[in-house]
Amino acid sequence: MGRPIRFVDEKTPVETTIRCIQQRYLLRPSPKLNRRIVGAAAYAALKYMVKVHSIYAMSNHLSIIATYPSAQAMADFHRLLNRKVSVEVGHLYGWTGPMWEGRYHAIPIADELSQIERLRYAFSNGVKENLVTRIKDWPGVHCATNLCDGTSLPGEFVDRVAMDAAKRRNPGVVLDEADFTVPMNLELHPMPCLAHRPFGERASVMRRLVKEVEHDAEEARRRDGKTVLGVQRILAMDPTYRPQKAAKSPMPLVHASTRAARKAWRAAYIAFVEAYRRAVDALRTHRDDCKFPEGCIVPLTLACDAPAPAT
Repeated sequence: MGRPIRFVDEKTPVETTIRCIQQRYLLRPSPKLNRRIVGAAAYAALKYMVKVHSIYAMSNHLSIIATYPSAQAMADFHRLLNRKVSVEVGHLYGWTGPMWEGRYHAIPIADELSQIERLRYAFSNGVKENLVTRIKDWPGVHCATNLCDGTSLPGEFVDRVAMDAAKRRNPGVVLDEADFTVPMNLELHPMPCLAHRPFGERASVMRRLVKEVEHDAEEARRRDGKTVLGVQRILAMDPTYRPQKAAKSPMPLVHASTRAARKAWRAAYIAFVEAYRRAVDALRTHRDDCKFPEGCIVPLTLACDAPAPAT
């Protein structure tokens, strides 16, 4: 089954998730890797004008909620981010093979209530799996505390292109990675449904979500008689470890809080796909009525003859 045609509305946030190959723990938290994941996201967001609303990294997957100016910007952002993170994982953990399990999954968030629910889900990662008791205890990348405080996530970016060029100019000289590393913090933007509210109100919503998530996890542990794994055991895990079983669930086409919202989005997407396919057919047969719909990526094999998408 082919991948769905990407449809990006610049006003609609999109939740993207990419998993490590074979569910390995290649994103196992460490202070240096945390900073470099954030730095890569900050660099890519700045370059492609992406507004990041949420980001967290578990040991085997990375998830981001963001709004993108175009479908092409989303593709460019993730291509840069995923490549940069895989390079840094290779340097830190000695991993030499492919890092990611296919392409990232992108799911639009259709309405305001769903935006809050997906943010709540993002906050729950780390505690709902009984890894830590409190969200702030998660030793990896997690945006909850920063959204509550209104602060950016601290990161760093290693300019390996400049570093490799310096190595070629000075063969045999040992270079210090720190000389090519710059601070690169990630600014977190409020969800579109909260953007019109003052910071105090947004922070209150964030703190409420944190309390709800931690309370629900504590109640579930008490009910099931489970305990948390703890930070020390998380950091002691082998990044190349491959779990015997990996929990997976089907990816929905869209996140929507009501059946009506889901049906409306699906109808809009079907109309978009039909318009996109008509444009491709017109382009292939060199007709004059070739017009690609907004929010799409013109196929690379046809782009040389295609008009730009309408803006």
